[in-house]
Amino acid sequence: MKYRIRLLAALAAMALIAAACGDTADEVEDAAPATTATTAAPTDTAPATTAAPEAPATTQADDSAPDTTAAPAEPAEPAGTLVVTETFGPNAGWGIETDDALLFTNYGIAEPLVVVDFDGNLVPGLATSWERRSELEWAFEIRSGVTFHDGSDLTATAVADALNYLLDSPTPPRGLSRSIVATVAVEGDSTVVMTTNGPDAVLPQRLVSGNSAILSPSAYLPDRTIDPFAGGTGPFLLVDIVPDQLIRLEANPNYWGEAPKLAGFEVFFVPDGQVRSGMLRSGEAQIIAQVPITDLPLLEGDPNLVVLKTPLPRTTSVYLNNIAGPTTNQTVREAINYAIDRELIAAAVLEGSDDPAIGPFPFWEEWADPTIRAFPYEPDTARALLAEAGYGDDNPLRLRLWTYIERPQLSDIAVAMQAMLRDVGISTELTITEYGPLEGSVLAGDFDLFILSRSHLLDVYDPIGFLEADYGCEGGYNLSHFCDAEFDAALTAARGMDTAERYAVYGELSGVLQDRAITGFLTHQIAIDAHSSNVVGYRTHPMGHYVITTDVAVTG
Repeated sequence: MKYRIRLLAALAAMALIAAACGDTADEVEDAAPATTATTAAPTDTAPATTAAPEAPATTQADDSAPDTTAAPAEPAEPAGTLVVTETFGPNAGWGIETDDALLFTNYGIAEPLVVVDFDGNLVPGLATSWERRSELEWAFEIRSGVTFHDGSDLTATAVADALNYLLDSPTPPRGLSRSIVATVAVEGDSTVVMTTNGPDAVLPQRLVSGNSAILSPSAYLPDRTIDPFAGGTGPFLLVDIVPDQLIRLEANPNYWGEAPKLAGFEVFFVPDGQVRSGMLRSGEAQIIAQVPITDLPLLEGDPNLVVLKTPLPRTTSVYLNNIAGPTTNQTVREAINYAIDRELIAAAVLEGSDDPAIGPFPFWEEWADPTIRAFPYEPDTARALLAEAGYGDDNPLRLRLWTYIERPQLSDIAVAMQAMLRDVGISTELTITEYGPLEGSVLAGDFDLFILSRSHLLDVYDPIGFLEADYGCEGGYNLSHFCDAEFDAALTAARGMDTAERYAVYGELSGVLQDRAITGFLTHQIAIDAHSSNVVGYRTHPMGHYVITTDVAVTG
């Protein structure tokens, strides 16, 4: 299929490459620790990235583990341990409906029904096949012979109960809620039937995220909290949690798929990019993600390290408040967009690792609209628009500019943007801190500008999930607080369309966002990860879904 060919071309060009702009702020409130770094991370510049596949009406049964071979009759004993760093630790009690759920899938604790493999294909996970029986009904065949970490069996009932728990959460995850799925029921001994409220051609793509991972029935406690130690069905067992510091995992001796090659590993939660880099160079860690751009020469020049560069469907944007403050005025939002030099950010601040963005989607994705409005760097236009909106020397525009440290390049972008805005007469109070303290205020609409790195295929393996969550009136991650009835109606209609029609709608809607300057889309990114040379089998997943798989091992 075209999307797979394009992804493989990008990965072949970018995947395994071995080996700032520093103006001080007008007012800087740096809530991060003194050792906080600022620098790089996620998506790409290659003329290809993953396009979400159309889910087949029926997939053939496949009893092999995702992107592995069948388990050997007598697997060898796993050997070796390692340390991997993670930017975000659990901060919502391991709630399966929250972003904490990514830890379950990223580190092999639990698995979803449907998997996106490392080539960008939809492949069987805990479901061996699926079939769209009608416009509203999908049937999933559940894999037999699988046990949860607590020893109980994976059954269709356990799957249905897990999905109903998720759907009935007070705050269901982005991309999968009761507004989409009406019922989940069991049919016979091994079939789960999901009925949607309206035609939904992408239901399998909605089931690939960590939120859709199936946990043991004993994990779902009566008070609606999660016992993470009850686990799922994955190749690794969670054995220890040190709050705010690390988790420890061991190989699952009863895993249904290929036996893990690692005996175990530790995941350290390290938001500071330069600390992560230092841990790798000192040998304290063997795998790190989101390498700071400033540390690339050090890592690429070290013969004991390997640097990986992988295209991801991820965009860095400045989210503008559409419901409160000066940025409710479209003229002000346009002025901000014209004041930003995206070319300079990509070339100088990020040292050429990213592409300047025009809209939310990079040009090589099949749903991108190449005709949408661009915001070139035109400071004179920005000043004229600000004057039109009533701002100038007698009435200066002052805004709060926020970003977070977990993705280190964002801090550098924020400092550069602050200088660009100051040049056109906008003063900003810059706050750089951890993500957690900022999210609540942004979701509540108590902010002005928020720089964020966001994947448009993370929650749902199709852009509809991103557009619904980030720009739908009821979107669970609508940071811009944008709401338009026609926009929502177009998204609802797109759910039932075939691939080509759906992609055309996405292009049109991205044009709406750009025309109305709802968000300032800055750059399309590339993932830069690194590992010790004695680590084998590690790859960067194109969706960022899996970090440690059964293929990862250490030698020597």
